[in-house]
Amino acid sequence: MTYFSLFNLFTAYALLYTTKDREEGYRATLCFLLNPLTFGNSLLRRQDESILVFFFSLALLFLLHRQHWKASVAIGLTLLVKLSGALMIPIAFLHTRDWRYLIIPPIVLTLIFVPFLIVAGRSGGFWDITKTATQHPFELDGISLGMLWARAHEGQSPVSPTVYSAILVIGVATVLALIAWKPLGLLEDLTLITTAVLLLSPKLHCGYFSLLVLMMAPLLRRYRITALYFLFGLLALIADMYKWPVRNYAVAFGLMAGVFVTLVATMVWMRWSRRTQGAIEKK
Repeated sequence: MTYFSLFNLFTAYALLYTTKDREEGYRATLCFLLNPLTFGNSLLRRQDESILVFFFSLALLFLLHRQHWKASVAIGLTLLVKLSGALMIPIAFLHTRDWRYLIIPPIVLTLIFVPFLIVAGRSGGFWDITKTATQHPFELDGISLGMLWARAHEGQSPVSPTVYSAILVIGVATVLALIAWKPLGLLEDLTLITTAVLLLSPKLHCGYFSLLVLMMAPLLRRYRITALYFLFGLLALIADMYKWPVRNYAVAFGLMAGVFVTLVATMVWMRWSRRTQGAIEKK
């Protein structure tokens, strides 16, 4: 728990320097540390997503300062921690049109991971989508709405994992198309695609929302979403506790529905207010 929590502090230090305005960086850092999910996940839930968040923060630090070689290598290192680091690749490319973001991260992943895979053999196939209880996102698990509904209704999910997975792929592709068509800022677009993945994924763990806690922290003052920011973190943490150890899946489902509504409202508000602001500036 102490080890995982240290990475929250490392992330906070990186977040402090993501903006040139030190006061803004300090405010974002403080909100990140005070969000219930930041230390709640590493201390109360004893989960390791803080390590993934730290590597995300490094990649974002370099990306926002347009240090493209460092950023692309950092994304590759993030992929080694968890393949969800790939979320940064299309957004970084769309905002920079720099081909390094499409080439360097896979090279870093391959050079470091392939030797391990050769030694491990078949047991290293941790992303085999034909199996369950592996690391791929196309199975019901965690606190996704489908999983909690199934737990609350004697294992009967409203849709099959195959349909759920199809919804995930189609939904994420649609959001990416929207971002390519009408991009906002880098953090705004990365927040949107991450939200889409988390809300539509059949496999969802509470700590995954820590990525949003990181990405949204520098945006709070600009969009006046501080209350929503703390609300979704608190609801997600409580929902995870109601899933285990309380094991009241109906309440957990209701709390996660609240998380979903809060995040969707936040994403809509961010895009609407930014478009409105842009229209006023043009006048």
